[in-house]
Amino acid sequence: MDLPTVGNIWQTLTTPPVYVGEGGTVTIGFEGSKEGAVNNAWHPFGETSNNGDRREGWWCATDFRLLYHPMKKMDTATGEWGTLCLPYAYDVPKGAKFYQVAGILKDHSKLCLEEITATTIEAGKPVIYQSEGGKLIFSQYGEKAKTPSSYKDENNLRGFFETLGRAPFESYVLMGDTWCQVVQTRPSLVPFTAIIYKLEGMTELDSWAGPTMAVNEGDYTGIDANLNADQNANADVYTIGGRRTSGQQRGVVVEKVGGQTRKTFRR
Repeated sequence: MDLPTVGNIWQTLTTPPVYVGEGGTVTIGFEGSKEGAVNNAWHPFGETSNNGDRREGWWCATDFRLLYHPMKKMDTATGEWGTLCLPYAYDVPKGAKFYQVAGILKDHSKLCLEEITATTIEAGKPVIYQSEGGKLIFSQYGEKAKTPSSYKDENNLRGFFETLGRAPFESYVLMGDTWCQVVQTRPSLVPFTAIIYKLEGMTELDSWAGPTMAVNEGDYTGIDANLNADQNANADVYTIGGRRTSGQQRGVVVEKVGGQTRKTFRR
């Protein structure tokens, strides 16, 4: 304000947050403008002869600061199973249960899960979750982990951050609610998820009273392109990373039909 009784007053402009999805980009900045300015419309206080300098309606750019807040959002279906491995610590969101691997039954038929009761999950820890459906929002904070936790400390549950790799042979990937062995083809790893690296070395249990997931050591990675239209219409469809998706999904997907799980190519 240009009044002798009022000093310079500056205010901080705070904008709403902008969410940038994985792999996305955004350009943020400010640009000065004199658009709409009127000459002679501004005069210093007490001076009527000043010709002005076209500052009426003018605003200018100044320094600004971007605050980065890591966050992950996922749309999930009711009962959906998935894996997660984030580089920052996060509070457990409502609408899902999170598990760590307690071991495997001695006959290798079931993966045994132990529910995580802590309200915070540390950076780099791979977990298994089951959603109640809807959007899950992971608000992350703290120091960024350079690498995921060692699979040896997680009962062979191996997590990944950004990755372009493929699941190794003899590992197990989550397809729906079943852990399936990688035998014929190696599916691409999905960033910020996890696999069972191998069964060897896992804690073997005689029995388990808690939650379990099926483990199948057969070949679930062969592509079957000969499904008929009725089977396609009734199938539950998942991405290679284990996320349930629309029946309109194209490309290589995982389908569950009548209790059977298979990998197929949808045109």
